[in-house]
Amino acid sequence: MITFKILTLFPEFYACLKSGIIGKAIERGLFGVEIVNIRDYSEDKHKRCDDYPFGGGAGMVMTPDPIHKAICAVDPKHKARRIFMSPRGQVLTQKKVKELSADEEILFLCGSYEGVDQRALDLCIDEEISIGDYVLTGGELGAMVLVDAVARLIPGVLGCEESAQTESFSSGLLEYPQYTRPREFEGLTVPEPLLNLDGVFSVRLSAPHTGSMDIATYYMTSFLCETSRALLERAIEGGFNFADCVIAPDGCTMMNRCAENMELLKTMGRGTISSSGSIWSSPSRPMKTAWLC
Repeated sequence: MITFKILTLFPEFYACLKSGIIGKAIERGLFGVEIVNIRDYSEDKHKRCDDYPFGGGAGMVMTPDPIHKAICAVDPKHKARRIFMSPRGQVLTQKKVKELSADEEILFLCGSYEGVDQRALDLCIDEEISIGDYVLTGGELGAMVLVDAVARLIPGVLGCEESAQTESFSSGLLEYPQYTRPREFEGLTVPEPLLNLDGVFSVRLSAPHTGSMDIATYYMTSFLCETSRALLERAIEGGFNFADCVIAPDGCTMMNRCAENMELLKTMGRGTISSSGSIWSSPSRPMKTAWLC
């Protein structure tokens, strides 16, 4: 189970973690979150954690001592990956999110004011991450973005594992358009193929005119088994000049979906598809029967 440890001057900011999908996942014990108030480790009688910068300049800088003590207290053996949310860090990508999802503990240091004393970063931080080329008042929002992005890849958080696999950037691509009821809204209608193909994921609709195997493979539904995926990939890649075997018994939903997608792609050459969804050989060629499911 992943545990996120967030060090901040403003712990009340994270009350929103109790809401929505993330809140429910925490309640179910799918991952843990520890919010650490850096002020608790300040020896100043007013619990101050900032001071004027050496050399002058605008604003205040977070002092190193409370940060160092807080990190040593919550991660004494340095088991966690320690991340400082910083505009000069590596820009966050889905590839990085997937990498982080393999960790057991992730510690986020959220800076505030004009920044953090560099010595605290040199002593305690493993890497710096940025969520984009713009400036925020603190690192709290950045840490929240990372918690949300990583948590979505934890099994059980979304409820449907396919959601995390087929969404934007998971394969380096943007997600296909989505539609729901009503069929018509403000003069705009749902594409007809989606209304006629109940439960069938149309490669042709989602990746129109694609010549790329990577794109076509990305858009194929995860409901297809390996055999039917391989057949559909072959159909998209170059098509079949003829169908020389029966590839599915009537009861195989995966193969039937594959067959319907192949029919939509018009890649069957002289082959035909029966009403049951099974692919039959061309009448001009002897049939070789092969049951693959």
